[in-house]
Amino acid sequence: SERFSVDLSAAYIGSELEDFISPRDGSVISGEPLPNTAEWSGTIGAVFETGLGSRGALRARLEYNFRSDVIFPLTFDRFEFNDGGSFDLVNLTARWTSPSERFYLEGIVRNLTDDIFLTSRNNFLPFNVEESYAAGRNWELRLGFDF
Repeated sequence: SERFSVDLSAAYIGSELEDFISPRDGSVISGEPLPNTAEWSGTIGAVFETGLGSRGALRARLEYNFRSDVIFPLTFDRFEFNDGGSFDLVNLTARWTSPSERFYLEGIVRNLTDDIFLTSRNNFLPFNVEESYAAGRNWELRLGFDF
């Protein structure tokens, strides 16, 4: 409609290793999914926009992102894959634009539900394993100018 819109994007990746030679022991690995690759991912977003007359305009967006399970390889051995899990992520953005459209004030909340999930794992065996996690809930405030 004039004030409300919805958008959707989705991706499917069907992957499978075929005749992959393990650098660890030289064994042939087949049938495992490609590491670091989600089978399903996507975003659903909703936007509401309205004019505020002599007080400018308001735009708000609520967004839901998802990713299915991924695996993180541990030296690419068929029995030593690590489940990276799936995640759901909700973000919210609200922007007020001045009547002259010369500046705006925007507030953003990322990871609204404060979920913590693994985003990557790297193995530097035999010394250590490095893991990265998504940031918890965080807030951002922006002030922008258009000259």
